[in-house]
Amino acid sequence: MTIAPDYGRVAREPAVSVIMPVLDSARYLADALGSLRGQQGGNRATPIEILVLDGGSADTSPDLVRTTARDDPRIHLIEMPGTGLVERLNRGLDMARAPLIARMDSDDVAHPERIARQVEAFKADADLVLLGSATIITDAEGRALRVSRYPVDDAELRTALLQTCPFAHPSTMFRRDAARAAGGYRTAFEGAEDHDFWLRLSTFGRVANLPAPLLRYRRHDGAMSTTLAERQAIASACAVEHHVARLNDPDEALWQQGEAIILPDTLRSALARLSDRAARQRFNLNYHRSLFYGEALRSASGQTALVSFIESWSPTNASASENDRFAAIGLRAAVQLLRAGDRMQAVRTAIAVCRAVPRPALKALKDRRA
Repeated sequence: MTIAPDYGRVAREPAVSVIMPVLDSARYLADALGSLRGQQGGNRATPIEILVLDGGSADTSPDLVRTTARDDPRIHLIEMPGTGLVERLNRGLDMARAPLIARMDSDDVAHPERIARQVEAFKADADLVLLGSATIITDAEGRALRVSRYPVDDAELRTALLQTCPFAHPSTMFRRDAARAAGGYRTAFEGAEDHDFWLRLSTFGRVANLPAPLLRYRRHDGAMSTTLAERQAIASACAVEHHVARLNDPDEALWQQGEAIILPDTLRSALARLSDRAARQRFNLNYHRSLFYGEALRSASGQTALVSFIESWSPTNASASENDRFAAIGLRAAVQLLRAGDRMQAVRTAIAVCRAVPRPALKALKDRRA
């Protein structure tokens, strides 16, 4: 069932369409919707529509949206039971009426000026196609933990995109027509569907992040399964290799047969597909950078993978830039372990990295302090 938009009650056509996927989000949904409804500006506020795409919630999420929509005609419920995140995101892209699309998760909270500041940036730069922001990381109860910052300018972000995903997905706003031309989100890269999307979208214009934190990004308890973490890491690394292959030869994109994109199931099978040493090394580094993030390192298998990665590294067979990246990834993993409360493993990891690549490790430490 879809609550039909009552456009007769909406004074202006939307300038921004907000896409919000929902699944069993009743605990936080009111706060998320409230932060969008309360965007500052009064009668001069940017006109928005809020597309809430429910994947078949078993809780009261749909009822909460219906009740809120009765008082706010900008909110539209689209029920899509049994669908995955990528399918719902693409439905939002198809339904969006506004020229700009903002992403938002159902458990996050937008800064009161988020929409206005991002729209202003798009108005000032006709070549801008994608814009994110820094975020405030909070715990499940909404208590601030730290600020997460990302590169801000186009050149830095294009370099970063070949190594990681330098955008907080729910903080982003992008041009609708460019997003559609890029092909939207792809199911084959599920888990890293945003990274794959940003890589393709970046070929249509400039990308940027605002330095101000315009979103409170909620982190929940509960460790990510190792299987899911590995899948996400492979999908992210594959997205980069697919992008590089497409840029080098648009007619022979790697891991693509017609419209079908085939992802390998394991790191070993992925590396076996790459004949170029530089590509294998890049994939290996990108995979492990994605894998050694937060919750994945709390598992025994995640820590085993970390030890194996460090012990198997051969600095003499790597370039200077590859050794720099190895050091940065290893020390970042040590910081993640420290934040998770595993001080002993964090110290062991840091020492192992420093022994493997002393000078790059020292450089990475200085960069972290800067």
